Amino acid sequence: MAAEVVLLDCYVSLFGMRVRIALAEKGIQYEKKEQDLSNKSSILLQMNPIHKKIPINQENPEDPFSS
Repeated sequence: MAAEVVLLDCYVSLFGMRVRIALAEKGIQYEKKEQDLSNKSSILLQMNPIHKKIPINQENPEDPFSS
C-alpha cells in the first residue's frame, strides 16, 4: 500500500527533521521526496508558491489543493 502522506524535504533541514520525528512518533507512514534547494522542483513551487521553502506535508497527493 502506498503512503498517503508525502513529505517534500531536504536532509539538512532542521524543520524537516522535526516533521520526520513527529511522523515517526505518531506511527504515520509517509513517502519522502528529497528536494534540491538550488534547483527547486515544480511540485515544490506548486505546493508553496509564495515562500518556496520546505518542508511541505502533502496528505493527498492526487489532489494537492483539497484542504
